[in-house]
Amino acid sequence: MESQDRNLWDQTEIDEGLAFIEQAFSLRNPGPYQIQADIAACHAEAKRAELTDRRKIAAL
Repeated sequence: MESQDRNLWDQTEIDEGLAFIEQAFSLRNPGPYQIQADIAACHAEAKRAELTDRRKIAAL
């Protein structure tokens, strides 16, 4: 992920995905796919690879 140019990522698609993740977690019974999606969201939300919330990922 460090070598990717995050400026090329489609922020509209990221925002849509984040909304789906919030909806899934509101069900309060996350399964493995929701956890994987939340990990991907942590990477997508970070403006640079070194800003990824690794503590949140570890807590999942």
